[in-house]
Amino acid sequence: MNTDENEIINNVRLMNRVFCSYDFAAKSAKEAMTKSKIMCKIYKYDTSDYGGKAPYFMLKYPQTIGKFYTALGIPAGKKVYTNPSVPKFILESNENITRAFLERVIINEGHVRPTIISIGHSTSKDDKKPPNLIINYIKMFNKLGIKTSKPSIMKHYITDDGNRRAYWRISITGRNLDVIRDSFNLHTKQKSIDKRTFQSRWKPHHRIEQILKEIHKKRVINTKEIASNLNVSGSLISLYSKDLEATGKVKKKKIGIRVFYESVS
Repeated sequence: MNTDENEIINNVRLMNRVFCSYDFAAKSAKEAMTKSKIMCKIYKYDTSDYGGKAPYFMLKYPQTIGKFYTALGIPAGKKVYTNPSVPKFILESNENITRAFLERVIINEGHVRPTIISIGHSTSKDDKKPPNLIINYIKMFNKLGIKTSKPSIMKHYITDDGNRRAYWRISITGRNLDVIRDSFNLHTKQKSIDKRTFQSRWKPHHRIEQILKEIHKKRVINTKEIASNLNVSGSLISLYSKDLEATGKVKKKKIGIRVFYESVS
């Protein structure tokens, strides 16, 4: 991963924190100012526009954030009314940047238990389609070989203001937790999720045995075919195949952009 991509990933993580909550959380006024200046730099805004010292530890709707949303084409206001989408440049980004964004989606918005990860958003009662964010998340998880449940309404409720809402949810279970556990970083200074508690249908050594079996069948097989046969992502195959290479059970070959594994025994 190059330096430019690392910088983009850090920016995407920061953006997700603001995007998910519509707040700008910071432990101190100094930290809030620092983060605001970072976003000004990213989007080439004059930091003097922000206006001096931050008076509160939690800054809500500061001038910088308003410009931040405008730059991303995200309408201002509550998500339940505006129904925003993930910015196009993130939807079309590579796997590393997609993963970085979804890591923060899980940390900031997910309800995580050992056997299931749930992510949800509300819409107004009259909306018959799931929120755009939920639809976007499904596509982004699919890009990484992670299958989610179909979006469904978990509950209807009425807010304190008397407004009717529908809460839509998707979930990740079973073998798809393998990918989350083995390739996602779910740790931040504010929150850390212990991935060791995840309970999928497959344990790591079982998955390695499955991959080895697929390689033995064909003698020589590419990553995409193994991933298709086992219904997992190519990154998961690459991750577990390293153990097989280290023990001398398979050899890795690269022809052009395609990666093949050859059975040794």
